[in-house]
Amino acid sequence: MGRRTRAMTRVRTWRFQSSNSAHRRVALLVPGFVAFAATAFTEFSPVNPGVTAFLLWTPAEVGLWAFLLGAGFIWSARMDLKAARRGLSEVRRAEELRRAISAIGVAASWDLDLNRLYRRISQDLRSIIEFDRFTVTSALPTGRMRIEFVNGNAHEGLETGSLLPLSPSEPDGLLEEYRAQYKSRLTAAIPACSGTLTIRSREADRYTADHLDLLRQAIAQISPGIANATVFRASERQVRERTVLAEIGRAVTSEQEPHAIFESVDSSLSRLISYDHLGVVLVDDGDAFYRAGGAGSIVYWSRDGLAERSRGDRIRLDPCVFSLTDVIQRTGFDPLGIGASGKVDDRGSRVWLQAPLVVQERLIGLLMLSSDDAGAFGPEQAALAQNVSLQIAPAIRNAQMLAAERELRETLDRQNQQLYEANNARKQFLSTVSHELKTPLTIISGFIDLLASKDGVSSEEDRRETLRIIRKNADQLDVLINDILDISRLDAGTFKINPAPFSVNKLIADLHASFQSVLKLRSQTLTVQSNEDDTWIDADRARISQVITNILSNACKYSPEKTEINLICEIDGDRLHLAIVDHGIGMTGEEQQSLFTAFFRADNETTRTVPGTGLGLVIAKSITELHGGEVRLKSRPGVGTTIELWLPGLTAKVTAEELPQAAFTGSRLWPERDLSELDLGAD
Repeated sequence: MGRRTRAMTRVRTWRFQSSNSAHRRVALLVPGFVAFAATAFTEFSPVNPGVTAFLLWTPAEVGLWAFLLGAGFIWSARMDLKAARRGLSEVRRAEELRRAISAIGVAASWDLDLNRLYRRISQDLRSIIEFDRFTVTSALPTGRMRIEFVNGNAHEGLETGSLLPLSPSEPDGLLEEYRAQYKSRLTAAIPACSGTLTIRSREADRYTADHLDLLRQAIAQISPGIANATVFRASERQVRERTVLAEIGRAVTSEQEPHAIFESVDSSLSRLISYDHLGVVLVDDGDAFYRAGGAGSIVYWSRDGLAERSRGDRIRLDPCVFSLTDVIQRTGFDPLGIGASGKVDDRGSRVWLQAPLVVQERLIGLLMLSSDDAGAFGPEQAALAQNVSLQIAPAIRNAQMLAAERELRETLDRQNQQLYEANNARKQFLSTVSHELKTPLTIISGFIDLLASKDGVSSEEDRRETLRIIRKNADQLDVLINDILDISRLDAGTFKINPAPFSVNKLIADLHASFQSVLKLRSQTLTVQSNEDDTWIDADRARISQVITNILSNACKYSPEKTEINLICEIDGDRLHLAIVDHGIGMTGEEQQSLFTAFFRADNETTRTVPGTGLGLVIAKSITELHGGEVRLKSRPGVGTTIELWLPGLTAKVTAEELPQAAFTGSRLWPERDLSELDLGAD
């Protein structure tokens, strides 16, 4: 092969090897042209055409040709080396990216915890794409989106779990006040979770189409892992929900008290839903509730004082705010209007979730959850709350029915006990009254027969004594019959008082004088402590006298001989204060509870020897209360008893001309006579 042919072949070879390099074409241009010119000159030589051997080159020409040809080879080799290095670098970079993306896929395949999975992905992705904020969001059926994971710069209201309006222009939900911080954004869809992955950088023009392609490749690698983790999370949540519902089911079937059911629901449900308050409101009438609004009672309120409400409060509910079938979610301090003001207050970021408690399409109450976390309640939480409400509503209704039945049974038991006690009291009363009536009647009858007989009373003195005894027993009958009539009138509500101004000091002085003969029989003394100034009161004098007499009579009967009884009269503010203090047998706490019950008498050795009907103190208390006053009792067994009265109606002194005529006519019950003639033992 001639030099021309070899040179052309070499040139073509060089050109083929460097067809894509402008530098190589320039390097081969000069030696190629020289070789071509030399061969052409030899081929067309006029001295001897066609004979190449006659070409005579000088050594300088040969050296030049060799130098140029060698320079072209060297330059071409240098360019080939650079291209090879670049290609090798690109291959290594491509291999690194492939391995990094593959590592992301591998990491996404072994972890089923979505939070850890997203955290690992964000860390691995940072090795191939630089970013300042990494956000994964998912679209919800409600038209909102939830931030599933955030890595990088933190912003208030954009934390993991936050719920935001769905925005195609801002797939990561970044608020306007934060967007200016970032100059570049890259977003790609994640079909596995119906969401997006968005990365942002503070550098301008940071991302290119190659970065988007890498991001999509990474998402393609992690999508199976995300799908598996999402399915696992859903199945795990279902297991937890079924476990919680089973616990609630066991609680509602074993507990009969509504409060115990609510405590169990609160304890179990808090493991699935992030809330800080659970409340239950039971409505009075579910049917009327939707016609014109209704009232209800708070039967469970875990956070006392929230929305200015507490357990036991009565509230009115607006039917426009509540739903019979749907779960309602609202935001604000009191968006349901259950507070004391009854007005909707949607200020603040607190969220509320309300589920109706319905039994056979009849509203019985409302289950309410509340949280300070704006992202606490989503579709899953709403569905769970509704399932819980459906499960506990029948149990609450059953508990209400059991409580009503138990209350009715207890009421019937109390009524039966009261009837039994009343029947026993009636029997005891009839026995006592029969005895109390029979004794004076027998005495009266005997002395009348004595007066009627020819050999009965001979002297005038004996006749007068006989008449005095008859009068005394007749008065005892009068007191007893009047007590029975008073009890009947009090029970029928026809008992009346006739108030008129009178002197309290004069009344107490009269009673003190009247009781002296009774006290003398038992060697007892009555000490009166009263104001020196004359005290007047507008009340029924005869009835107040009856009250004091009944209490003093008991003090005499149940105090030992040679003891002191104190009667204290003083002014306490705008009321008259009376206290009768004895040092008698006293009473137990159980006896004190029944003391002001009709026909009650303490059962002990002393009371069994003292006659009485058990009506005196009942009448005294009723008369005091009819005057607008009150009675208090203090007693200790073996120490004594103190009965205190407070009566309103203090007034100024009234002259005789100003007094009503009725004030001088005497009492219907106590005629103007000396009480010393009465046997005050017949209480």
